[in-house]
Amino acid sequence: MEGYLREAKVTKTSGRTIYEITERGSERMGEVSRIVTEAAGRFQDMRRIFYDLVEPAALTATCLKAIMANSQILRELVESRPPKIDSRAIKALLEELRGTLRQEQAWVERDLSKARRR
Repeated sequence: MEGYLREAKVTKTSGRTIYEITERGSERMGEVSRIVTEAAGRFQDMRRIFYDLVEPAALTATCLKAIMANSQILRELVESRPPKIDSRAIKALLEELRGTLRQEQAWVERDLSKARRR
């Protein structure tokens, strides 16, 4: 990690050293960010394979746990202080989420209606 950080100052009250990221460190963080973003995309593609491998008896609980975890991560992202994404992106994200949830709710209502008729 040498060359990624540099000492900025030592605080007098606590004696702690504060570091700042160097240009080389910023470049490396960009590389790591791209790698993680690509890996996240591949993970999304692999999810269906994971679900195929889950025991049928545990599939419902596994899916619900994933939905809850994703919802919690999204909430934490939107409510983070300081914000991790800008307010325009948050607004767009929430509007997209609202539309998706409405579509999913309509699907759930249709399937529940079918299930009740059976």
